[in-house]
Amino acid sequence: MNTEQELEKSQLFQVKIYKAAARLAKTQNVKSVLDLGCGLPTKLLKYVCPVIEEVVGVDLPEKINAIPETMCKGRWIACDLNKGELDLGRKFDMIISADAIEHLENPDALLTIIKRHSHVNTMILLSTPDAESTMKQQNGRPANLQHKTEWKMSEFVRYLSASGFDVVDFGCYIEANGSYPYICDYFLARVKKR
Repeated sequence: MNTEQELEKSQLFQVKIYKAAARLAKTQNVKSVLDLGCGLPTKLLKYVCPVIEEVVGVDLPEKINAIPETMCKGRWIACDLNKGELDLGRKFDMIISADAIEHLENPDALLTIIKRHSHVNTMILLSTPDAESTMKQQNGRPANLQHKTEWKMSEFVRYLSASGFDVVDFGCYIEANGSYPYICDYFLARVKKR
């Protein structure tokens, strides 16, 4: 796939998540956002950048290195989120991770990074395909081989709660831009107060 095709594909999925992030940013006076697993940040730049002063995106080196120079607004950091080592030495008002956690061998590492970069009022917006709606292999594993783990909505709420997050809101929408439609679950959370 060439860069133009990648850019076109990057605009198809998670649009509702980024539009929701922009709406929240406007109403909650969000000044900074960290996008973990940003990929080619077309939706971040289109919807979120116009309403937020500071944007930082993080993804694998091959994803960050593929960001065209024309998408220069923002700070882009290459990092393997599986390792949980990212430490930018600061907190963000909003953290987005749209359809990234299911790709990680170690999803706990992502949650550790989120906690490290959250203050008491940080809004955390996560999304992931619902396990009940995605295609499966005969052995029950996800048909999408890039997905390491998939959760049902109730399982993900319990996972977040057990991992130190308060789920403030959650819901789902139909993602119909790929080869088959599926349900995508979204979650608005905050780190539990100690």
